[in-house]
Amino acid sequence: MFIDRRWLSQFDWILLGLCYLIPVLGLVTLYSAGYDAESSGFSLSWIPLAIRSQTFVKQLLFLSLGTVALLAALCLHPQRLARYAYALYAVCLLLLIGVLLFGVQAHGARRWLEFSGVRFQPSEFMKLC
Repeated sequence: MFIDRRWLSQFDWILLGLCYLIPVLGLVTLYSAGYDAESSGFSLSWIPLAIRSQTFVKQLLFLSLGTVALLAALCLHPQRLARYAYALYAVCLLLLIGVLLFGVQAHGARRWLEFSGVRFQPSEFMKLC
């Protein structure tokens, strides 16, 4: 379940840093472009300043969720994942069938499923299978 220390020594940390540099620069741009001096801002108790860009907060949340997903994926061993390959493939197929039956139409195409107000494309999961 945990990450092997030998693997950590061979990890490409420069590539990971560059992959995070682009979203961080995007966050800086979003903050400056979406800054609203008249709004009351969004503040958390553990952050001493009020963030006055809703788009910035939204994208920061997505970046944080992506980081959690990255860490979870790094903990998976390919051999363990191979055991569940057929089950994951079947779930992805069921999701694609669900798009045909219960899909939400957006911009003239029915490619989305919606659960509790959150839309996602099952075809993106199928790319991994």
